[in-house]
Amino acid sequence: MSIAQAVCRVALVAILFAGCDDASGTQPDGPPSQLCESGATECRADGLYTCDASGAFQRTEACATCEASPVPHCVVSCADAGVTSVCDADSVKDCATGATRSCEIGTCLPSGKQAVCATKPGTSTCQGRRADGTQYVLACADSSGISASKVCDRRTSECVTEEFDCSELTAVPANRFSCDTSSGNYYSSCTAGQPTALTCKADTTCANDGTTSCYTPPTAGATCGGPAVCYPGLHCTQLEASGASCVQPAAALACNSFDVLALCTDVNTGLACVKGAVWWWKNLTTWGGSCTSNHITLDVGGTCIPGLADCKQGLECHRSRFDIAGTCRTPEPNAPAECTLTGQASTGRSCIYDWHACRDGHYYDIDCRIVNLGGNILTLCDCSRDGVKGNSFDGDAICNVTTTPMLDARAMASCGWRLTTVDVAQ
Repeated sequence: MSIAQAVCRVALVAILFAGCDDASGTQPDGPPSQLCESGATECRADGLYTCDASGAFQRTEACATCEASPVPHCVVSCADAGVTSVCDADSVKDCATGATRSCEIGTCLPSGKQAVCATKPGTSTCQGRRADGTQYVLACADSSGISASKVCDRRTSECVTEEFDCSELTAVPANRFSCDTSSGNYYSSCTAGQPTALTCKADTTCANDGTTSCYTPPTAGATCGGPAVCYPGLHCTQLEASGASCVQPAAALACNSFDVLALCTDVNTGLACVKGAVWWWKNLTTWGGSCTSNHITLDVGGTCIPGLADCKQGLECHRSRFDIAGTCRTPEPNAPAECTLTGQASTGRSCIYDWHACRDGHYYDIDCRIVNLGGNILTLCDCSRDGVKGNSFDGDAICNVTTTPMLDARAMASCGWRLTTVDVAQ
């Protein structure tokens, strides 16, 4: 081989190897390009990074110290400007007052300049009651922190996957819900990038009518009860214990948005009008129910509306307090006395209170009346559970309570009941 040929061969080899290293070519021997999962977070030297919709990490918060546990977050303290709360173990500490609030079954997660009570990994229950009867709600969390795709469904107390846009919810007042027409659900305003929800099933939808009901399609035959309310003009009708459905009535009934009442046409038939929605129960005695004195009493499987159509003693009206109706069922073992106040009346000196829709299936009643004992006008009260008289006491203090916690405290002190009023019948 001549020297010229050798030089040409070396040059050719050099060109071939250079071509393998060209940035515009493929790299079969190297690792493939990795995209991050949208919403994932990680700590870097200059702050907190969040994966965007395109699969690339972007810095979302600059800080000198970022910690990966319990979720990636920039470390803040109450001494830092704008910080409203911080985590103190599994509690949230309010920076203004120094008070701490336990996260109960959840945990505390940092989220920017605030701390939030959220679900623990692997846990989906997001709502419950504290030992004192007050309610708590947890944000839904994942390995990256507060979830961008899950919400706490206040109807079921479980975290569910739903679509939401916090920018569309900024005008929703505190402790209120608004209909989101794109999803068909009701949402609250957002805290730490997540609202709470009252979800509607796929075949029902929300409405901006001041209720939290989920409306069926405008055709007869849809299942009703629980959150599902028949489309205006249709009547929710139950003929047997297996359930109720929407029926096109032969004639319209005068039921307006202010009415809340029940009527008996006979012992077998009852109807209720609840803020524009009409409910019927027929053939009642054939499946264990009855209608007397304009009040419906239902057996297992009955569509119950506390105060108007109550389950028999020993049964629970299983419902969310956001729903008009529920279903009568056997109470869960050791269920607490969390009750709807189904009846109340007070003159200030005499009063009655009835709780006939409790999770434990019991009926609780307090009856206070005015008596004349030797010329002394007194208020005497009796406590009854399931119709059996228990404690008696005097005084009209319970007739002048102004809140349900005050009523519960009086019932505990006077009757010995560990009862929590979670709702008041309409």
